[in-house]
Amino acid sequence: MVKKVAIKKAANCGKSSTKTDIYVLLGDSQCGKSSTIKEIYRILSIKYKDCIILRKFSPPGYDMKVKIKIKVGAKEILVGIDSFGDTDKRIEYSLNDFVKKGCNIIFCAENLSKTKNTSSAVQWANSNSQNIKPVKQKTVTHNQSQTNYNTAQKIISMAGL
Repeated sequence: MVKKVAIKKAANCGKSSTKTDIYVLLGDSQCGKSSTIKEIYRILSIKYKDCIILRKFSPPGYDMKVKIKIKVGAKEILVGIDSFGDTDKRIEYSLNDFVKKGCNIIFCAENLSKTKNTSSAVQWANSNSQNIKPVKQKTVTHNQSQTNYNTAQKIISMAGL
């Protein structure tokens, strides 16, 4: 029953209107946002083994930008994933690029400490009539990998994937 609900929710993401669902992970510098976004990609790649990587830019050890196509039930979902969230212009460019390319769902990260608690991703999404879903990244002193994994799972679940 749960799987059917998740499939229905994911299949309808971005399909009932022209709006894209944007999940932005917000937090301070060095709190694990980029690692959590990369974990989302890793989990989706395992869960949807037949996913198609349409574009990927990821220098080893650095941030990544990727667009993948996954099949959820009978529907194909385009997913944009970007962990380059350190500058306002960069996040706005990526969001605009993913929306223009037809992504139904976008996962991204943004450093709030550099934007003084104002999210440019939230502002961009609101001014461009997109669905924005901010998620706060927890800052922990131990077990960061587990926190990143748990946060990634939570965001994937929120997206219905």
